[in-house]
This record gives sequence, C-alpha cells and structure tokens, in this order.
Amino acid sequence: MSSVSPQIRTAILRPGPDRRCPTPHRFEPRNTVRCVGDPQFRTQLVRDAACLLDVDLNVISWSCAPDPVDVRGTVVQPDLRALRDDGTEHILVLDNDQNPPFPPNENRDESSALRILRRSDVEGDRLENARELLRYARWRVPLSERIRLLAALDAEGSLSLAECLSLGRPGFDAIAMVAALALHRFVVIDLDSGRIGPETRVTLYRG
Repeated sequence: MSSVSPQIRTAILRPGPDRRCPTPHRFEPRNTVRCVGDPQFRTQLVRDAACLLDVDLNVISWSCAPDPVDVRGTVVQPDLRALRDDGTEHILVLDNDQNPPFPPNENRDESSALRILRRSDVEGDRLENARELLRYARWRVPLSERIRLLAALDAEGSLSLAECLSLGRPGFDAIAMVAALALHRFVVIDLDSGRIGPETRVTLYRG
C-alpha cells in the first residue's frame, strides 16, 4: 500500500525513461561497493551519480529507485537514496537543461529531503577517477600485501601512488590493490586534484 497521502498526490515526476522499470546492469561500470539491493539505473547519468556515492566517505550505503517523496505538495520519484553519516538523502538526477517543476526542499533534517544533481555536478575528474577505481571493486587483496601498504602509510603519513606501487611484490597488480583498498576504506586516494597518476597522494583512512 502506498505511503503517499492522497491529499498530496498532485504529480509524480518521472523525466525520461520510466524509473520504476529500469534495466538492471545496463550502464557501466557494473561493479558497486555500497549499493543495497539491485543496481538499476534510469540513465547513464544516474549511474555516474551513483559512482560518486561509492567514493563519498560520508556515505554508508545507497540504493536505487526508492519510494516517492513529497516535495512541497509534489510527489517526486527520486533516482537514488543515500544513507549518510548525518542522515538520509534522496537524489534526483537531471540534465543541465532540465528544470524540476518544484522548489527543492532545503530542510535536510526531514526524511523527504531531496537533492538535485545536474550533469555539471556529476561530470569531472572525480567521476572519471571513481569509474576507474570501480573496475577493482571485487578485487581481493592478500592480507600480507594489505598489511605491508598500511604499515608504510602509517609510518610515512602519506605516499604517492608510485611509491605505493613499489611496495607490491613482483608480478602483483599493485594498482588493483590500492584501488580495492580505497573503495573499501582502508586507504584514501586524492580524487579531486586531477586524474589519478603517479603523484596522486594516498593516505590511511581514519574515519
């Protein structure tokens, strides 16, 4: 039974393809880390927004196509729901030329808080870095390699990515190791200072 009151059922915003019947795993990358339930996305842009949730250190978990929410009398179908350290956030992803027919709810203390993300908010170096890291979401790091890297970071404070790679044993995929440890919050990679490269800084996660 719907939890939306009949008195506020004025409209349900569903821009683009129907967001309640998406095709699972249609958009790349397919790997996720903190998704609860099936990773189903309305568009590639929504998938990209979800990539950013997987590398957001304040996100505990996220899910797709949550229940509709009321935004000042308009019933809206969000694309994503994120459980954060400071509460729950519903996210509607729109292209730059799309304008929602309602004012966003700025009260983040309410369970119906809605965040609008546009293409310009999603695209950039952080997204490209997140997409590259997510290739390694299912990588299993041997305990010995993990301890070696974490001990070095604990002693030095931070290392460049190139220095981290030099710690791996010959023939070991050290890039996969660092990426997987970053996704699972053993280490933190700087994702905002440009594309990931040899000088990208890596530190211990201390959340």
